[in-house]
Amino acid sequence: MTPDTAKLAAYDDWMNDGLKAKVALVRKEHLLPVSGPGGVFFPPTFANSEPKGEKGSIYVTDDLPEGRSVIVDTVGSQANRMEALFLPPSGPLRDLVPQIELTAQRPEGRPPVVVNLLEAGHRAADALARFSDLEPDICNAFRAIEEGRDYSPMAHISPLSLVFGVWDSRGFSGARTKVPRMVTSSVRAHDVTVLHRAAQFVPALRRKMEKGEIEQMTESNSENKLSEDGLAEAPSYGLGGVVSRGPIVREGVLSLVALRNLNGKDVGSTAKLRRYILGLAMLSLTAPLSPEYRSGCILVPDPKTPAEVELVSRDGSRAPFDLKGVEDFARMAAEDFGVSKGANKRTFEWKMVKKAIQEKKAKGSKEA
Repeated sequence: MTPDTAKLAAYDDWMNDGLKAKVALVRKEHLLPVSGPGGVFFPPTFANSEPKGEKGSIYVTDDLPEGRSVIVDTVGSQANRMEALFLPPSGPLRDLVPQIELTAQRPEGRPPVVVNLLEAGHRAADALARFSDLEPDICNAFRAIEEGRDYSPMAHISPLSLVFGVWDSRGFSGARTKVPRMVTSSVRAHDVTVLHRAAQFVPALRRKMEKGEIEQMTESNSENKLSEDGLAEAPSYGLGGVVSRGPIVREGVLSLVALRNLNGKDVGSTAKLRRYILGLAMLSLTAPLSPEYRSGCILVPDPKTPAEVELVSRDGSRAPFDLKGVEDFARMAAEDFGVSKGANKRTFEWKMVKKAIQEKKAKGSKEA
């Protein structure tokens, strides 16, 4: 694609700070259960951290004036779903970002495992990169941010670390560099009722035999032990999904303030960097995601309520914004920035992991 100077500069006024600066793009999309309005769907469950609360997994709910709301997809989970848009083999935007594949050997002559850096939960700061021959490049990229405020090296390795955030929390690069999220998104359902479900498993043999015969034949008097082998009755009771009477909303925010914090080594490289990352961020915010969030939770757009995008200014004013043509801009910006093509093959080094473990043990022995 031949760069078009006018098209590349289409959003350059967003890069300017000041009293009239643009601060964010906000997108709201209304969703419906695949079974239709009022259908049952299953939010994610979380371990209960309340010592006196319900035992087992819980939904995360909040009581609001308009009723109870529940989190359907967290910010972190949404980021993972958006990153999948850039992941081979089927991600529609895979050619817009570097594809770094790390190979890890396995024991007993088993075939090696190949993992794309885009699959790493901590992105550029993940152990996958730390203990590999990619480590020097990643360290240099983190140090360029920390020491020179130059984000271009990171964008050439892991641009989505700048879109969805990255934190070198273990300081393997020599600094604990933290880049905040530029794009945040979550899904929340409003005015919900939490349902419960129960089930009773009865083994086929137990239905056919007299009481106590299974115990007699197995020389066992403990149904609990037999339940582990599927030969005893097993009741279950737990969460059964939710019904939402209010809207189910996917709300995304693209921070233009965070975009303006990204710099290159000079004015020209800064412009190319910001355009490239903006293109990726806008596509992440608007590209259709898989409707299957998890088992029992398939959500589709509400055809009666089209998605809305607003451009928000520093003074609080809002204006509708049309994101048509964003992909053309993103592809042009990626070409202008110089995204590497093809797979970049790297190796995960187990010897680096062993060395880190040994150093930690040695340090612990000295401190003791």
